[in-house]
Amino acid sequence: MEQLSNPMYVSLYETYLKMQESYTFYYAPQMENYLDLETRFENLSRLKLMAGRAQYQKGSSTAEELVWDTLDSFKLDYGT
Repeated sequence: MEQLSNPMYVSLYETYLKMQESYTFYYAPQMENYLDLETRFENLSRLKLMAGRAQYQKGSSTAEELVWDTLDSFKLDYGT
């Protein structure tokens, strides 16, 4: 770092080192289909949340009922 002359790069490198010390990083599993699984999970999550929001806007359920219903739905889909 002492060899860097540009203050922007020094600041960037210092930030990088601080992050390495302070944060815990998540490393995705080394699976060929990981990105596909993650994308499907995100899409399904959005669909479920949008459906719950639509039900709430119609007034068919309370927010708390919809939260629990959505959680139960996730549990069924993901086996937990």
